Amino acid sequence: MAGKPRKMAKLNNDSPLPFAAAVTAMSIGTGKRLIRNFQYYRQKESQSVSRTDCKRVFRDIRLNVFGLQNLYLDHHSESDCGSSSFKVMLAKQIQDGFEELHRSLLFFEADQIAGLIPVIDEQRAFWAGSSEPEFYTAELPATLDRQLTTHYPQIENALNALPAHSSL
Repeated sequence: MAGKPRKMAKLNNDSPLPFAAAVTAMSIGTGKRLIRNFQYYRQKESQSVSRTDCKRVFRDIRLNVFGLQNLYLDHHSESDCGSSSFKVMLAKQIQDGFEELHRSLLFFEADQIAGLIPVIDEQRAFWAGSSEPEFYTAELPATLDRQLTTHYPQIENALNALPAHSSL
């Protein structure tokens, strides 16, 4: 049964750099996630998490949100497939950051994190949608400014109120 030959998708031969940059960035993100998971599952019961660790993770989240917002400021990025890949990669790192922060907070006493966990879970739920193309609308930067960044001072204050080290 010899049918018509199938056509395969072609990469833009003029500039493979955006594609290569996106693949590299996504590989780095995946590598960081694997390292984090490996370290998490190797933890011994006697290990603890510090307030500084949690604040570092939150700082990285904020930097990634800032980077994502800056990608939206570049009006030329709409035609650049590499920029779209970077948006997805940054959103995934933000989601992973909230996952890591949630895991770290579980090492603290329940009464110390009771008000913080629902806010972190809300963020995790929001960023879980970053796997869908509909997530990346032109309104995303406004949504980040209006809805999400209003929670950031609350998260930061709660992290500052944690003890220096978890008791678990």
